[in-house]
Amino acid sequence: MRNAGPRFQSKQRIDYLIHSLKEFRDNQRSGADTLMAAAIFGASDAELVALAHYAASK
Repeated sequence: MRNAGPRFQSKQRIDYLIHSLKEFRDNQRSGADTLMAAAIFGASDAELVALAHYAASK
């Protein structure tokens, strides 16, 4: 059974991930994944940067 949580594509550029995460958090992404938006709701910019670095390393 697949995990129903939000997923990242591995090995993305960090700047792209940060930009995308901010768009999800701020509800500015067209066709936004509501699971992703809910998962990062209220996250600070610093937390999104840390998350992007972690995701890019996988």
